[in-house]
Amino acid sequence: MTHRERKAAAEALLGWAGSAQLHRTLPIGQIGGFDVHGVVRHDYQHGGREAHLSLDGVPVDAAHATLTHLSENPLTLVRQLEHRLGDLENRRARTIVGQQEAAQDVVRAREGLERPFRYGEELHAARAELVSITGAMQNAAGANGAAAASDTSPGPEPQPPTTPAQDRQRPDTPRPSRPVGRHAARPRPRPHTPPPPDVHTYPPPGGVEI
Repeated sequence: MTHRERKAAAEALLGWAGSAQLHRTLPIGQIGGFDVHGVVRHDYQHGGREAHLSLDGVPVDAAHATLTHLSENPLTLVRQLEHRLGDLENRRARTIVGQQEAAQDVVRAREGLERPFRYGEELHAARAELVSITGAMQNAAGANGAAAASDTSPGPEPQPPTTPAQDRQRPDTPRPSRPVGRHAARPRPRPHTPPPPDVHTYPPPGGVEI
């Protein structure tokens, strides 16, 4: 049945809420070209029944009212449905704006991906410097390793002991030093050799008279 007046529609909704089967959602009519689905549930907060009406396919909150409230003000559900219908145009406009903003964000993101990196040259120079420093460190480590290996190379082989005869035959062999102290050999006294007759000694025997 189509109701042209709001009061008649409100009384019809009140009768439905008082007699409908609980927790069973059914289409109960239309408003503004949209199907209206209704369900009656328990009002656990206040007791009794509570009617819920929703616009099929429209993402809006359901209109709701207790049976007690409907008995006092039958137009409650009708006004709530009208308010939601009136706000649909505003919601549609907001949704369109949101879609446009999202599309612009997508375009800006794609342009940002295609745009060259701002610090590309600095990054390339830093990578080249890192490669150069790494190579220099590796070269230095190799040179230090070679120097350490040369320092630890074996020295000349020790020579076997030689006899005094062999030492005299070798000019580069130093002669053994003579012992010192009381064990050292005393030098032999040299014989006195008189000077020749034509050589005068100084000072003359008996001193010098002035």
